[in-house]
Amino acid sequence: MYNRQDTISRCLQSVFNQDYQDFEVIVVDDCSVDGSVAEVRKYNDPRLRIIQLPNNLGVCGAIKDGVVVAGGSWILTLGSDDALRPGALRTFADMTETAPKDVGVIGAFGQYDTGGITPGTPPPEGPFGYEEYLKWRNEKGPTDYLGCRRRQVYETVRWTDSRRASQKIHLDIARQWKYWIAHEVLMTVHTDSKNRITGYLSALSLEFLRRMAKDCARDMEETLQHYGKDMLLYAPHWYWRTLQAAALQNLLAGKKIRGMRFLLCALYHKPWALQLAAAGVLGLLSSRALLAVSHLPRARKVFHFLSRKL
Repeated sequence: MYNRQDTISRCLQSVFNQDYQDFEVIVVDDCSVDGSVAEVRKYNDPRLRIIQLPNNLGVCGAIKDGVVVAGGSWILTLGSDDALRPGALRTFADMTETAPKDVGVIGAFGQYDTGGITPGTPPPEGPFGYEEYLKWRNEKGPTDYLGCRRRQVYETVRWTDSRRASQKIHLDIARQWKYWIAHEVLMTVHTDSKNRITGYLSALSLEFLRRMAKDCARDMEETLQHYGKDMLLYAPHWYWRTLQAAALQNLLAGKKIRGMRFLLCALYHKPWALQLAAAGVLGLLSSRALLAVSHLPRARKVFHFLSRKL
């Protein structure tokens, strides 16, 4: 959690209210400066522990530090502004009992408080592997889901302490482990947090946003380096989105030459993407201007990757 004093109790209560009670809760506080920690400490339950990070690491770094102290063989990650549906943990417990040994990730759907379902495109039924994962991620729409991973997944795949996105991490996992996502809604995705990233970017300093963009650009570049050929073969649209993200993230970070290189590659695959070309021109002129335009309502569709990659 990071500055979630208004939502963390709702999240925790959704866990403690589960009919399946054999669990531990580890709250990783990502250097909050509000009353989030005080809200967590109101819960007098021996299964609850809180870790306070001295520096803000972002999602991947927080998860990495939480896993270190976790005692379970399966670890579910839940956003501090989200909530489990009744029966969620029992469903996952049943799945862990029957999951084949090569399944490293189990999951379920979520539903936004505004009504939409995520992931937007259902994944394959039953356990599926790397090729199927690529084809699924090639589809349009939200791809977030409620995920639970074996401890061994964190031991076989390197996680990062930077603020980079997790796209390459998920591909590293898919190459080594199978996924099994139940076609059942087990999480409510709340959108009322004051610092939800899609509405919070404008409140962050330009320097901080550039640092985030630098880390995320690196993740996009490494994704293309290690998985570009496979993405082109099985997930060409996702490949193009990653090129686009690498271009715009580099431009936001002030790396204009690198940004233009990826922009030209993206336009080579989709020369009719005039909005992307316009964004590239704007990014060449000023990363501040590119950030400002990305917050306009109509432009958010063009820059939707910011809410998905940062």
